[in-house]
Amino acid sequence: MDIEVTESLTEFLLSEGEPEDFNNSGFVITTEDQAIWAMRKLADAQRKIDAITLRAETERRRINAWEDQSTKPFSSTVEYFAGLLGSYATCQRDEGVKHLSYPDGYVQTRATQDKVVVADNEKFVSRGSGPIARQIWAL
Repeated sequence: MDIEVTESLTEFLLSEGEPEDFNNSGFVITTEDQAIWAMRKLADAQRKIDAITLRAETERRRINAWEDQSTKPFSSTVEYFAGLLGSYATCQRDEGVKHLSYPDGYVQTRATQDKVVVADNEKFVSRGSGPIARQIWAL
């Protein structure tokens, strides 16, 4: 069935089936015809919501694709210069400078504790039964 014909039929059925005493606030369904009309109104509203949601998702995908395409050339530049500035900041940190401030931004370093890396999780779990392992598992 053609979309325009379907919409026209839906509009006709909604207007023709609307109860005479209908108002949004105090209406109560008392007959099967009113229930059919109410279900038709509900279905029509839900179809409109679904169509709007689908259209919005399509546009979001297009906008996200545009954003990815537009920012891609700059991402490698950002990564490159961030790496250079990070190396420079590390060298400066070795000389005691923790914060470098420039007109377009700043670079800051801070000391962090070394992290434990478990190479073989199964061996660690099978052998880890002492007080340290219990503390780790309690976390």
